[in-house]
Amino acid sequence: MIYRMKLQNEPFNQIKLGTKEIEIRLNDEKRKIFEINDYIEFTNITTLEIMFVKITNLYHFKNFEDLFNYFDNSTLGCGSYEEMYKYYLREEENKNGVLGIEIKVLPKVNQVIHNEDNLTLNDANRVTRRAKLIVENNNDEILICHMGVKYFLIGGHIDNDESDEQCLTREVAEESGVTLNFSNILPIASSNYINKDYPKNGDITYTNTNYYAIKYDLVPNIEMQNLTEEEKKENFKLMYIPKNEVINFLENIKEINATLSDTIMAIKVYLNLQK
Repeated sequence: MIYRMKLQNEPFNQIKLGTKEIEIRLNDEKRKIFEINDYIEFTNITTLEIMFVKITNLYHFKNFEDLFNYFDNSTLGCGSYEEMYKYYLREEENKNGVLGIEIKVLPKVNQVIHNEDNLTLNDANRVTRRAKLIVENNNDEILICHMGVKYFLIGGHIDNDESDEQCLTREVAEESGVTLNFSNILPIASSNYINKDYPKNGDITYTNTNYYAIKYDLVPNIEMQNLTEEEKKENFKLMYIPKNEVINFLENIKEINATLSDTIMAIKVYLNLQK
C-alpha cells in the first residue's frame, strides 16, 4: 500500500540526503494501519517535489521523550523531543502514543512540476489526485484511450480515501471490463500542478497524477465495461499502438493539452527504462 504524507522542506531534504532515517508521527488512526514494506509518498510542502520511501520498521512508544531516548538523535533530524510540541499537542500524544517510522529512500521518480505562481501546498484549498496506467501487451503495443478528440492513458481520479492501487483496480475495471489487482507497485513518473483561480476564481488547486506501468495482455471485455454517460456520448474506446510508434502518433495530434503532454512524458519515461 502507498500512503501520502506532507513534509516541510527541511525534513524532506534530510530524508532525501539520508541524514534522517526515522520519521516521527502520532500513532493515530491514519498511522495504525501502516505495515512494514508499505510505501510512503512524501510531498515537499514548499517545492511540491515528491519522494517515495519504503517502511522498513515500525517502533511504538508512549511519548516523544521515550522515542528520543531510544534512538540516536542523528537519525531523527531534530535535537530534542520538546521540538515535537511545535506540531503536536500533549493531549494528542497522551491519547495516541507516538510512532517511529524507519524508512528507506527509493530511486527518484521522474517528475514534472508546474507552479507558475510559486505557491506552496499549504496554499491549496482544493486537491485532485489521479492514477494512470501504461499497459504494454504481448505484441509490444501500448494501450491508449480515445474519447472524442482526446487521447490518454487508462485510469482516472482517485475517489475519497482510495489508494492509487485501489483507484487503478476500479478504473481499469470500469474502462476495460477487466479486473486486475494491484499491490506493491510504484509509479515511474509523476506530474504535479498547482494553479491559481482554477477551476474557478478563488480556487487554488493542487493536482497530482502518478503514472504506473505493467506488462499484461489486457483484452478489453466490452460487455463488462461501466462507462459514464459522457464516455458513451464521446464514443470512448481503447486502442493499442505499437510502442515504437506511439510517441510519434501522440505528438502529431493537433491539440496537445496538459493531459496529453503528461501522457507523452510518462510513456517516454517508460520506454527509456527499457533501454
